[in-house]
Amino acid sequence: RRFGRSGGVLVLGDLDPFPIDMRTVRDPFDQAEIVFEMVYERIDRCVEGLGRALAGSDAVQSGTLVRARMEF
Repeated sequence: RRFGRSGGVLVLGDLDPFPIDMRTVRDPFDQAEIVFEMVYERIDRCVEGLGRALAGSDAVQSGTLVRARMEF
């Protein structure tokens, strides 16, 4: 519920603020550079959405989310 879904599995693509064609994030392996750039822009948007959704949680307050993003 916290992420705007009533049940089931939440995937990173669900957090994209833009209209989406598919919930999952496309694999850019062996694709054109433009596909790679588009995929990573989407991942960045989704991770920002995740951070906003978790704002105020223990994970964000303790710095876990910040460390995870740096390793990403």
